[in-house]
Amino acid sequence: MEPDKIKIEDRVMCSKCGFEIATVVIKNNGKRALEVHNAIQLVVIDKERNIGSVKCPKCKFENQTDLGFWSQF
Repeated sequence: MEPDKIKIEDRVMCSKCGFEIATVVIKNNGKRALEVHNAIQLVVIDKERNIGSVKCPKCKFENQTDLGFWSQF
């Protein structure tokens, strides 16, 4: 773990291959940060229901995701 991070709060994993797409960390200053481990493609599927998809950089599987999660960062 890098010295400026306290802990990992959450992870976004591919539901097909298990690749870790992104990690939410809490830094020493108490702020949350999103670390995306590769370039990703985030697509809005249904704006009213806040549903989207994120393509796994490793296997290209389209994972359904809550857009509210991504908009926090």
